Amino acid sequence: MHIADEFGETSSKGEVNHISEKRNKFTRNIVCLAAGLWVVLSIIVMIAADPMIGIVVLALPLVLWLFKAILFYIHGVMVSPLISPSHTMTLPLVGVKTDTPTCVYAAIFLLSFIAGSGARSWPRGSSANLFCVLFYNTFGAWVMVLVAVYAVDVVFRIGEAAGRKPGKKNKALAAWTMSVIFLIQSAILSYSTPTVTRMVLPVRNLEPCLSGYKICLLSDVHVGPLVSKSDSTRALGVCKDEGIDAIALVGDLGDEKYVEGGWIDENLQPYKDFRAEVAGVEVLWTSGNHENIVGIEGWREAAAKFGIRNVENDHFVHFVERVDGCVGNVSFVGIADEGGERMRNQGTYGSGIALPDISGTMTGLRNSSGADGLGGPVVLLSHTPRNFQKNVDSGVDVMLSGHTHGGHVFPFHFFMFSFDGASGLFETKRKEAGGVGRGWMYVSDGVVGWGPRVRLFSRPEIAIIELTTDNDEFDREPEGDTGLRVGQFFSWFSYAAVPLACLSCLIVNIRQWRGEKEGKKG
Repeated sequence: MHIADEFGETSSKGEVNHISEKRNKFTRNIVCLAAGLWVVLSIIVMIAADPMIGIVVLALPLVLWLFKAILFYIHGVMVSPLISPSHTMTLPLVGVKTDTPTCVYAAIFLLSFIAGSGARSWPRGSSANLFCVLFYNTFGAWVMVLVAVYAVDVVFRIGEAAGRKPGKKNKALAAWTMSVIFLIQSAILSYSTPTVTRMVLPVRNLEPCLSGYKICLLSDVHVGPLVSKSDSTRALGVCKDEGIDAIALVGDLGDEKYVEGGWIDENLQPYKDFRAEVAGVEVLWTSGNHENIVGIEGWREAAAKFGIRNVENDHFVHFVERVDGCVGNVSFVGIADEGGERMRNQGTYGSGIALPDISGTMTGLRNSSGADGLGGPVVLLSHTPRNFQKNVDSGVDVMLSGHTHGGHVFPFHFFMFSFDGASGLFETKRKEAGGVGRGWMYVSDGVVGWGPRVRLFSRPEIAIIELTTDNDEFDREPEGDTGLRVGQFFSWFSYAAVPLACLSCLIVNIRQWRGEKEGKKG
């Protein structure tokens, strides 16, 4: 029997197999050589240029494989059960044959992220902003679709493990419906006015006349291509309407390298205007991981230029005089994000994993306060919500943090276990320093967020923290929005969803294996 080989000539089946075997061997050798050169290139980049870039180069093939798998996954659940592919082609970059719709997904998904990232460096203007919004949000929409498909898949797999066998078309329709729901809620939450959360916290050492001292907590503003001046103006307007005494910017104020006289100045101008309009209100800031990554020195200059007081690894005592002549104070200490600094200086990253010890800052605060001690409650600004107990034992009464974005979007909820709190209010008893009193930590869901403006049931937030005098027994309950937060719920759900899905798949596979075994016996 003869068949046509790749050159259009006829040959025996054995000859074709021999040619095919030689071609496969040649291909394997080329792939191995290319892989070796790729690793060598990555190592050279790590040594000669930037370790992080080298790691990215090394991981690119894995990223492409993961990218391909995600597209096949989405297509297999949402499209193929409803539409039979009429044409196939080779998927670019990964060299795998698939149907044309999946190739379209690949182009949109990959190009939107690349184009959005590239547009970030363009000169500011309407076209640059438009491209960033369009491409980044297209990428964000794909992320939400992936999350929706995964959620539906988990539910259907659990149902299958329970003995129900839903059709593939029903699963596809459910995935489409869930995708639309997720996209609509994401658009509403991402671009709506941040919700205002109000909290009354009893603290020690607060002068009775200062009871009602209000702090406006703003975290994760991420001034960048997707954040406009109106976002800053709107957030500061909320602070102004609440009659606050201080604004706490707890990191990730910026998402781009600061250049004086550039477009970032326009986004920061509302802070300077706020200081001019509202007398006596302090605007305090400590850095997050993003300022350190893009250039911390520039953001320190920006803070000074626009009237924002930098309290990184430093302290500030805010003296307040009320209308009745009573004078009291609230002390603020700040802590720089060590993970961001480590990435900037050493090329390694682990945001907040080893936060600096605040004991030195607290000692400086005590020394500046004189022999009478602090004389007022201590509020800590820390971007990352870690070392809560240690900070309280050091003398902190209230710790204000952000960074988590309330989980932002799955699967980031899954990593919330690494923090002392994912979202909302937390309390702990003081174990050292005499063991007197307690401390509070509030973790904000953030004003905006990093990257595409997408959120999964985690609403942007502005928190108003009101301080009141605690009683001698330190058992006065906090007031306000102290219930279960969405970010906390989805963190717990994430921990359960992945193992549950894996267990369901295992149950289904065992049933199939038993069925095949019984079929062979029959």
